[in-house]
Amino acid sequence: MKILVATQTKGGLEDLVSPVFGRAPTFTVVEVENKEIKDTKVHTNTAAAGFRGVGIQAAQFAANEKVNAVIAGNIGPYASSVLAQTGIEIATGFVGMKAKDAVDLYLKGRAPTYQMPSPAVPMQTPQYAHLVQTSKLEPKTSKIDMEFEKKMLELQKAMVEERIAYLDKKMKELEER
Repeated sequence: MKILVATQTKGGLEDLVSPVFGRAPTFTVVEVENKEIKDTKVHTNTAAAGFRGVGIQAAQFAANEKVNAVIAGNIGPYASSVLAQTGIEIATGFVGMKAKDAVDLYLKGRAPTYQMPSPAVPMQTPQYAHLVQTSKLEPKTSKIDMEFEKKMLELQKAMVEERIAYLDKKMKELEER
């Protein structure tokens, strides 16, 4: 079995699970045999800085890696749809814990103590159905989640400003011709 864990920084089993899937900086792909971790590979999420469609691209990456399940804090509706169409199980709510601990909980069939809203698409396997939150109550956003979101927004803003500067430069060059 292969499990992809969206991770917050450099990836690996000691890294924290990312609160988001599509914009997670890294993906830690864990190979499991007999409920034991056998191998781990870290991949940079090249779609994370994209302007749009990053969740779909991340889901496509998961499908290309032939993973059986994806663990993240939250997974958007478009990515959830792609994952469901490819038969990949979805486990959300694993925020603020190490990737290794999230994989262990997932393999034991236990839900995390803190759950984020689940995607609209239900999980594919009934034995993991309890991991999908059915409550309509929104959880409180943790300080870590808010800091992460702020950093992601700052990154996006910097990218947009960089793109605007590039476009201004190109327009000026065209005007000077």
